[in-house]
Amino acid sequence: MASRSFKSNTETFAYPPTLITDHFSFDAYIAITTDPTKVRFFINSYVVAICVTLPTLLVALLAAYA
Repeated sequence: MASRSFKSNTETFAYPPTLITDHFSFDAYIAITTDPTKVRFFINSYVVAICVTLPTLLVALLAAYA
């Protein structure tokens, strides 16, 4: 996944696949971080993950102490 994120679409779907590309491209990361809708999706995901993880951690710590 990590190596494919730096490849272009033609290199990603090329046969036979290669693990390391000759031409690194940050276009996918630029496209995601410059689109406000996608950034909002990431922020929503982080908020939900934090709101679930913190109470779970609190309950688990109290249960472990007991």
